[in-house]
Amino acid sequence: MLFRSPSDPNIAAAVGLEKGVYLTQDGGKNWSNIFPTTALITSLAITPNNPDRIFFGDEQGKLYTSSDGGKTWQNLPLPANVGAVDTIAFSPNLDSDKTFFIGTKEAGIFKTVDDGKTFQAVNEGIKDKIIEDIVISPQYAQNLTLYAITWYDGMYVSQDGGKSWTRSEEHTSELQSHSDLVCRLLLEKK
Repeated sequence: MLFRSPSDPNIAAAVGLEKGVYLTQDGGKNWSNIFPTTALITSLAITPNNPDRIFFGDEQGKLYTSSDGGKTWQNLPLPANVGAVDTIAFSPNLDSDKTFFIGTKEAGIFKTVDDGKTFQAVNEGIKDKIIEDIVISPQYAQNLTLYAITWYDGMYVSQDGGKSWTRSEEHTSELQSHSDLVCRLLLEKK
């Protein structure tokens, strides 16, 4: 898993086979292990406007953050028994609204509006709590729109900042069609 900084193309974080989080600040010429661990890391992200703010989640439902480029780390207070942290999505206005979302393997979506000090479950309307991805609208400050991809039930849309969700039939059928096509192509290659 590799995540490049949205604000500095020379900075990227990666999860390595040797376990841990690795960071480059010179476009990939040199890498350093900034968080050695034996836990399986399941998500990784760098904030939109500050390449020193790095987040990662693991298979045990723990979420970590660093605000100094990986020199020090803090474990953020997710509720117990959420399953793996599969995705981290930041508001485009994170610096001012302090909002980001976490998608988990067993407990759905969690939202923070205080930069990770507290988290609230925001799953009203979502049946499938296995969250694969969350995408936030670039105009989130104006329209509060975000999308969630679930493992079994397709895509959901929220237009109120995650308070409620509706299943998107149009996009879900596109995802299923794409998935069916990929499966057919893979089977034909055998």
